[in-house]
Amino acid sequence: MFIGLVHANRKRSKSGICKQCKEPIEVEELHALIMTRFGSVQESVRDLRAVQESAKRDRFEEPTGRRIGKREGLRYSRLHMTCLAKWMIVYHLYKSRWREEHRRGGRPDGTGALHELGDEVKLARRRLIRRRAETYRQILATNDDTRLEQLTQVIVALAAEIEGTGVKVISKMSRRDGKKAETIQRKIQRFLP
Repeated sequence: MFIGLVHANRKRSKSGICKQCKEPIEVEELHALIMTRFGSVQESVRDLRAVQESAKRDRFEEPTGRRIGKREGLRYSRLHMTCLAKWMIVYHLYKSRWREEHRRGGRPDGTGALHELGDEVKLARRRLIRRRAETYRQILATNDDTRLEQLTQVIVALAAEIEGTGVKVISKMSRRDGKKAETIQRKIQRFLP
C-alpha cells in the first residue's frame, strides 16, 4: 500500500506537535514529515477550494474568501522519528479497514447474467468454460489434422453443454487476442459440421 511521501526535516522557527504521541517537536529536532495527499489529488482539492472561496462574495461583488496558495490541498503529518513506525502501522490498519468496508469489488449481488443460476450450475458452467479455454489453447498449439478434428468435436460438445446451462458465452467478453481467435477459427473451420 502506498502511504505517502516521507521527508526527514528539521523545524526552523517554532516547535510543532507530533501527530502520534502529541508531544512537542522542538526547533532543530530531526523529525519526519509525511505527505498523504499531493500531486493531482492536491490539485483537484485546491481547484475545488478556489471555486468555493471565489463564490463567497459580499454585496459589492468582490471576493471575500481567503487566498488559495500552492500548498492548499496538501495533507501532511509531522512525527518524531521514533513515532514513525507506530503511525505507519496505525495508518495502514485504518486504510485497510476502510477499504474492506467501503470498497467492495465486483458486481453487486443479484445482478448480472448468472445471478438466476444456482451455485451448482454456476460451478459446472465455470468448469465447462475453463475446459473450453484449455481446448482452445491445445488447438493453438497443434497442427495435426487428426488432433484438430478431435479437439473440434470437443469444442462442439462443450458449446452444447454450456448452452444447456441457460446462459450463452459472450464472445466479446473473452480475454483473447484477436489474432489468436482468428487462428483458432481458421483451424477448426474445416472440421465443423
